[in-house]
Amino acid sequence: MHETLRLTAEQRFGRSVVPYRNRLHWWADTYRRRVWPTDTPHYLLRSYLHLLASTGDLARLVACAADLARHDRMRSLTGGDALALTEVGTAQRLLLAQPDPDLTSLALLAVQREHLTGRNANIPTRLPALWAKLGQPTRAEALAHSIPDPSRQVMALGWLAETVAASGDLDWAEALIAHITDLHARPNALAKLALTAGVRGDLDRATRLVAEIEAIAGLLTDPIAQAGALLALVEATAASGALHRAQALIAQTTLVDPDWALPALVEAAVAAGDLDRAEALTGQATDPYQQVRALIPLLMLADHSERAPRLAEEAETLAEQITDVRLRTYALMWLVGAAARSGHGDRAVRLATDAEVLAGQITDPYTRLQALVLAVAARGDHDRAAQLATEAHVLTTQITDLYLRVNELTSLAEAVASAGDHSHAARLAAEAETLAAQIIGPRVLERAVARLAEALAAAGDLDRAETLVGRLTDPIEQACALLALVEATAASGDLDRAEALIAQSAPGQSGWALPALVKAAVATGDLDRAEALTELATDPFQRVRALLPLLMLVGDHGDRIARLTTGTENLASQIIDPFQRAWALTWLAEVAAWVGDIDRAARLVTDVEMLVEQTTESSLLVPTLAVLVRVVAAGGDCDRAARLADEAETRTAQIAEPDQRVHALGRLATAVAAEGDHDRAARLAAEAETITFEINDPDQRGWALTELAGAVAAGGDHGRAARLAVEAETLAGQITNSNRRAKALTRLAMTLLEKSKEASPVREHARSRSPSSVRVRCLLA
Repeated sequence: MHETLRLTAEQRFGRSVVPYRNRLHWWADTYRRRVWPTDTPHYLLRSYLHLLASTGDLARLVACAADLARHDRMRSLTGGDALALTEVGTAQRLLLAQPDPDLTSLALLAVQREHLTGRNANIPTRLPALWAKLGQPTRAEALAHSIPDPSRQVMALGWLAETVAASGDLDWAEALIAHITDLHARPNALAKLALTAGVRGDLDRATRLVAEIEAIAGLLTDPIAQAGALLALVEATAASGALHRAQALIAQTTLVDPDWALPALVEAAVAAGDLDRAEALTGQATDPYQQVRALIPLLMLADHSERAPRLAEEAETLAEQITDVRLRTYALMWLVGAAARSGHGDRAVRLATDAEVLAGQITDPYTRLQALVLAVAARGDHDRAAQLATEAHVLTTQITDLYLRVNELTSLAEAVASAGDHSHAARLAAEAETLAAQIIGPRVLERAVARLAEALAAAGDLDRAETLVGRLTDPIEQACALLALVEATAASGDLDRAEALIAQSAPGQSGWALPALVKAAVATGDLDRAEALTELATDPFQRVRALLPLLMLVGDHGDRIARLTTGTENLASQIIDPFQRAWALTWLAEVAAWVGDIDRAARLVTDVEMLVEQTTESSLLVPTLAVLVRVVAAGGDCDRAARLADEAETRTAQIAEPDQRVHALGRLATAVAAEGDHDRAARLAAEAETITFEINDPDQRGWALTELAGAVAAGGDHGRAARLAVEAETLAGQITNSNRRAKALTRLAMTLLEKSKEASPVREHARSRSPSSVRVRCLLA
């Protein structure tokens, strides 16, 4: 309603609505200051973001999309975080569309996305279906779409579609299945819908679903996936009324266990009125448990002829032959349901009493109590069932593993709902959902805190950033966050604090942050301190990186440069890992070219070439060769540069993985473009773009296109880079999982903004010096 009025007003009154829009913002701000209370108007939670997006109000848009309290209120309204994740994605896309996107805002949105996906990562896949069964379909669907893991979301949607279909809404069930794009999971969901459609007489729908399942089955190559699809095809074919064809399908393959298909075949025969055939089919089961399953469709008929009591007695005899107590209990419960459905109340009570006795023998306490709840409710003692449910609930509170506790609560809620106590089941389901939101995996939490620390450091809030870095325990996340913090602290001029941060860091972490601190010391003119800082590095490779800013000094520093240059080359020779040594020597060659020492640059390039000849790992060597191409070209040796480019191009053909080959070709294209060979750069970029089509996963292909766009942009081909970026963004939009889609869009923004810096500490330092010589610009392009 509010949204319709807004659109109508803007169309009719144009710019004159601005004062009224400002009043709307004031109205929203009053609820924000109240931390989005329960009486927050639905417009502010559902549609207000559309206004902010349409008017380009990015500041308010980011504030809302990163507001956890607001998203908590939206969750209480919709039942899930799907709407909140959509908001975050909208804000990210609009930020990425800006000429100079705000990286701090992108980081804050990334942290919010991590939190939202984290609290939905452990939602039980059966919980959305339970909410639908309890009469809350909107909440059910929102919760299912909030589950970030694609495979678990598919499972949740499948259970939900089955529940919705059982309630009679076949159209909604089919709409839910449309979101299941995984070809391994889709046939099973379609088959269950076809079974329900067949039972309800919608044979046209069932026949259409059969055709779709058959088409999918023809695309699968994995034997396990084929077996699942063929079983689904048999069940759906039977449901469509083509019983002969269903049986023929079973006979034609060894992939499908006939026992699992029998209930569908029997149900189809019953629906067709061919009870003799249905009964004959049940005799094909190979064990008592499966034969009881197959008999259920016959036993559910309200048939008081001599067939019904005979089959019921046969089913009870078969159930007694099941040795597994848990399976025998479930078999008896099926017989209880069939007896009740067919109007045999006395038999249902008797069987429920037997099931209660059996359930008491189940050793697992949780399964035992859930079975008792069902059995007791089935025989009509609802007070005792409620008491048992309470006992089971108390038992779940003693489970220390929160994940296990959530799943046991969900199972208990399902049992209570099946027993008919929907209000109690709803309370248990809500508790399970609340607890699931509290399960944030340590890796997810660490990543979120690290991203927030980096964002705060970039925004200049060093105190809060340092506090968060101190709370991190994952070494990789801590190293990345520490690097961002040291860089921001050094850039602010507080070298003492930056040095103290490095001194407090764990062994192995300080080396990655040292170059930023050394560069800051060099910028202040305190060269002695800068040199002393390099000694904080704990291994030769990291110390070489730290020394690079000093080696690039210009002016009256000849003696220091000569001493440090000799010392750095000696350090590089001490590096054991050949790839690290190659990179260190490559950086030194770049420095030599930077300061004009072409002879030393050529000698170092020769040393790197010798290392390159000793290894066959092309995916790691091509980027090194690409840098050498630039160095040699900057020295004027065009023939040697061309030979190195040829060697690099040959090496790329040896890389098996398409994504790694695209990355290598992109780096090489950048290098030859800097050398001036734009035709070759264009050919290499076109080859890399063609290879991206070999990558099937849209996320991985988008990643490869993003890398290539950044490399091509760094090489100066901005038209191709823009087209590749648009293609990468389009692919990101096709990723159905909101979490992966948001990550892909953020990655695209960060790459296009930062790719021109490359990975070399030499080029990063040189860029900050804004060199003006033609040779240097060619080297650093």
